[in-house]
Amino acid sequence: MVENLLRQKTNGDYAVFDLIKHEDHDDAEQIRQYLWKTTGRQVVPWVFIDGKFVGDRFAVEKLDSTGELDKMIEKAMKRKDEL
Repeated sequence: MVENLLRQKTNGDYAVFDLIKHEDHDDAEQIRQYLWKTTGRQVVPWVFIDGKFVGDRFAVEKLDSTGELDKMIEKAMKRKDEL
């Protein structure tokens, strides 16, 4: 599960990543419509790292397999520490 992967890589630091599963919210349909328009994607979850949309579960898994996910998370954690 992508959420477990992100928690493991960030030590559960939600300041680094955000995982949006629209079914978790009372206004799920509004969130889905907004994110669909914003990201152009309907697949959930929507994953953001350092405030930037990186994709869905498949995109995160691909980033992980190439080592890019670790680089993105490292950069986001450094940025967070500087704030």
